[in-house]
Amino acid sequence: MVGVDRRTVPMRLKRSLRLRDRGCRFPGCEHHAWVDAHHIMHWLDHGPTRPDNLICLCRRHHRLMHEGGWQITGDANRDVWFHAPDGTITPGQPTLSVGAEDPVIDHDRSDADGRCDWCGDDFNLDDTTDIINDNEHLHHQQRTARSGTP
Repeated sequence: MVGVDRRTVPMRLKRSLRLRDRGCRFPGCEHHAWVDAHHIMHWLDHGPTRPDNLICLCRRHHRLMHEGGWQITGDANRDVWFHAPDGTITPGQPTLSVGAEDPVIDHDRSDADGRCDWCGDDFNLDDTTDIINDNEHLHHQQRTARSGTP
């Protein structure tokens, strides 16, 4: 269960945060990978494990929040502000933009963009995920066969 009862961030929520934040939101940071989910209001202070209270930070800036005297305020789904120990307040990044109501039209896409160029078939998510899962299962079997452990 996500919320006040749980400190750890489930993988599903981490993926969602990474998509939303697109990297570390600390001002000026350019790290886009290897980010941690950080509670804006600390969990011990009854900060919930929800998207509006979680922000992605790279390891360096995550440590800075916990050990360097920095604080964050705001709603992670919108704007956040970083408070330095000296009282300086800086807006977080990146500025989150709200997507278009009709992304297909606003991005010059059509319903044919998902079609196969070879035969004109529509994109089939079920077939694609089945192939990915089958390949992952095959790779897992090969790894266990090489290591000799089930």
